[in-house]
Amino acid sequence: DNIKQRFVNSLVYELPWGKGKPFGSNMNAITDKILGGWTVSAITTFRSGFWLDPRVNNVNNCNSASNNFCRPDLVGNPYLDSNGVDSPMFDINAFNWPRKTTPFANPRYGTAGVNILEGNGINTWDMAVLKNIAWADRYRIQFRWELFNAFNHASFGQPNATPDTPATFGRVTGTAIGPREMQFGLKFYF
Repeated sequence: DNIKQRFVNSLVYELPWGKGKPFGSNMNAITDKILGGWTVSAITTFRSGFWLDPRVNNVNNCNSASNNFCRPDLVGNPYLDSNGVDSPMFDINAFNWPRKTTPFANPRYGTAGVNILEGNGINTWDMAVLKNIAWADRYRIQFRWELFNAFNHASFGQPNATPDTPATFGRVTGTAIGPREMQFGLKFYF
């Protein structure tokens, strides 16, 4: 699939306080164990949607095998101002197709091109807060709090691109990324 726009950014930032840092370098050992050694990291992903083919399920329309999809005719602007959740993303009236009941009666492929409909993109932030506690220059414990889809932003899945299913055409029935998930971890390095 061709994705026309994609941005991925990752960062790791060690907070600047504690022993050997710009702020609080003169902390006592107990205060440093509490306030020092914190790190924040994140991976951000933004991308445009996948391209979809408008398809007609009835293979008799184009005299094709059952694993090939026929295309409708494109007769107008297929886009509506919607994400496909509350109302359809695509206009069913922008497509026309021969509604054949008799097999092989003037079969043909429609005029709609391949990959002419763009689905929903995604916007997600995965983040982590880490606390490192070191001792004896050899041992370290790391506490991790990780958040996937940290801001719980809804990234909707791809809409139905089959205009001969009018009840669901242009509709989204799921998400591309799940809701926010959190997990905690504890690592011991030696």
